[in-house]
Amino acid sequence: KMNLVAIVTDDQAAWTLGCYGGKEIPTPNLDRLAASGALFENSFVPTPVCSPSRATYMTSLLGTQIGFTDWLTDDQALKRGVTPDTPTWPAILERNGYATGLVGKWHLGKAEESLPWANGLKEFTGNLGGGWPPNKVNFIDEKGGKHNPPGFSVEICTDLAMEFVDSHKDAPFALLVHYREPHAAYVPMPAVDMETSRKAELRVPDVPGLKQPYATNHRRDYYASIAAIDRNVGRLLDHLEKTGLAANTIITFTGDHGYNVGEHGMQHKGNGRWITTERFNEPRPNMYDTSLRPPLIVRWPGAGKPGTRVREWVTNADMGATVLSMLGVEKPAGALPRSRDYSAALKGGALDAAVFPDELFGQYDLVNYPVKARMRMMRTAEWKLILFLGMPGRNELYHLAKDPGEQTNVFGQAGTEGVVKELTAKLRGQMEQIQDPALPLLPADKS
Repeated sequence: KMNLVAIVTDDQAAWTLGCYGGKEIPTPNLDRLAASGALFENSFVPTPVCSPSRATYMTSLLGTQIGFTDWLTDDQALKRGVTPDTPTWPAILERNGYATGLVGKWHLGKAEESLPWANGLKEFTGNLGGGWPPNKVNFIDEKGGKHNPPGFSVEICTDLAMEFVDSHKDAPFALLVHYREPHAAYVPMPAVDMETSRKAELRVPDVPGLKQPYATNHRRDYYASIAAIDRNVGRLLDHLEKTGLAANTIITFTGDHGYNVGEHGMQHKGNGRWITTERFNEPRPNMYDTSLRPPLIVRWPGAGKPGTRVREWVTNADMGATVLSMLGVEKPAGALPRSRDYSAALKGGALDAAVFPDELFGQYDLVNYPVKARMRMMRTAEWKLILFLGMPGRNELYHLAKDPGEQTNVFGQAGTEGVVKELTAKLRGQMEQIQDPALPLLPADKS
């Protein structure tokens, strides 16, 4: 049987990688992974913040379906989280004979039924919460042991991943590696990665009033963390080669959502904040593409076609069905209900447009901030509509065909009424399908 190593980074946008057109810092190891596998040009997440997005990755369900729509605080994590009632794809693999494990970040609940080992990840060494300092690891394991080794988290997680591989090399395994990087605080990072970033020729977004040197300094620090991820993914790839497992191990690499460090004049993801001089530190809830588009690279030895670039739109909800298909494991009836199998694209084939249309539904309810927002989004290849439910004065509409950078909000402009009506109808259909509790707040259809 094939093995699996599924890597998820935290707060990494697709634009950070050379293979996605990034030119600020070298990412040779992720670029070579893309060259030996498939790169997805249109990879999205439905929710641009960590906990609900990670739940979607694991279960295929959206935040309102799983019971949390924002990142989980420590108190919330004791009451909400994933549970065996909504099985994860690692749990399905574990039931089918795979040795399963996770190193690094969990952030999907701290109650007994929401712990990693209760949801299919039988071996765990990591942090149950949302973050920790980059050079001060505070991990636990499934046996109650504590792990506080000196050094940098990015390297410790890689070491733990290699130890897991070594201990399971004679049986099929599925290992999830969830790095905290490049989440803030971005630095300190190992000296070699700090130096790589120091040499980078930064291209800070040309946004009027961007606060300097704040934006440039934070972007450079962010790239130090990106360099550390790339180098450590390279360490892991090299280890699989040395152990003779590379030819028998599927690799997936993605992020939990996108990110901004100056893009649109803000920092962070869907819960971003302005970093312009006039509005510094003011909240900017958003569903910009930069917040919704993580990288997605998949290498499937012996089956996938190296150098493939996939145009069709996919989301992180599709990971489960695709992993099961690649590993030859049947998806149980009712499990992973929103997950679609895109493995055919890895072989260079086309995906059924009826199953994979160029459409994306998104949702994000901010809970943990003074500024509340309930956002619902419908995106097509040509348009993007974001409705701030209960706050109609903040609604947004972008004509992506003419404005791919989402610079001009044309909501309410003459001639857009038909587009808004059409996209709102699509939005309504998606919300009805998942019984979205915010549906009563959607503007009434007056047709």
